[in-house]
Amino acid sequence: MLEQLHADFPDDVRLVFRHFPLPSHPNSLLAIQAVEAAGLQGKYYEFSDYLFEKQGEWSPLDLTAFEAWLVDQTGEFGLNRDQFTADLKSEALVQKALEYQKTAMTANVGYTPFVLLNGRTYQNVIDTSNIGNLRFLVRLISASKDQYTDCPPVVIDTGKQYKATIETELGNIVFTIAADKVPVSANAASWLIQQGWYDNTSFYFVQRGNEAELEYAITGDHTQTGAGTPGFVVTTETSADLKFDKPGMVGFLNGSQLFFTYGATPDLDGNYTILGEVVEGQDILDQLIVTTTDATGNLIPGTKIIKVTLSAK
Repeated sequence: MLEQLHADFPDDVRLVFRHFPLPSHPNSLLAIQAVEAAGLQGKYYEFSDYLFEKQGEWSPLDLTAFEAWLVDQTGEFGLNRDQFTADLKSEALVQKALEYQKTAMTANVGYTPFVLLNGRTYQNVIDTSNIGNLRFLVRLISASKDQYTDCPPVVIDTGKQYKATIETELGNIVFTIAADKVPVSANAASWLIQQGWYDNTSFYFVQRGNEAELEYAITGDHTQTGAGTPGFVVTTETSADLKFDKPGMVGFLNGSQLFFTYGATPDLDGNYTILGEVVEGQDILDQLIVTTTDATGNLIPGTKIIKVTLSAK
């Protein structure tokens, strides 16, 4: 699973292989010595992978039976049996395995696999059931380098009327911005548009269909997790004049995320800021790629946004 995570985020995840013979596993030291002995004959990783694969087979054995089992595997890898047997319990490899154990415990490593997220220990179970959680955290941490450290300056005039044009690979979507009714949200969204926050992104999540409780399309989250922010958040602003009462209403959350509705959604009234509404390009919204995932659970890229521009009058 960690190899899959590294493949998903090759620039953000580092995979380091170190031995840690756990004191709670009576065969762990001998297993390390066996891998090192195989390594002396050029079969380090092959033998290591094999031991992980067969762990259920050798873990219940006592040390004598495990040693015999290890020697029996030499033919499988074309190892010199006599050399392997001699190296397996040599003083050099015994001390090497003990040093691995001491080093790990000195570094406060208490289990395997051991995961650090920017120096902080991830203590949940590491298996295929929670790879989604790890992807989520890596995306959040990785995106932090693109976040802003200050709130946006004032860039709008609440006496003016604003429109945003989203240029997508399918065509343009134009929506109004209610600067007079939700000024803080309108200012944040307008400033982000000016900074190019939405350029070269996508509608990363589009939910539609008979089984969807809520049909919507969302963009503006660089982490593509639904939890990303631009480094600041904006308190929900509501107005009696603005309701999610028709298709094409534009919601705003987490300081940057824009979501577009496909129908009346009164349950959202008062819970989310309404930034504006679509005035052109509802047909383009209707064509957006509905979100699916690949075989590894990653979101397949949605409809591309080329750039977003702001106009005022």
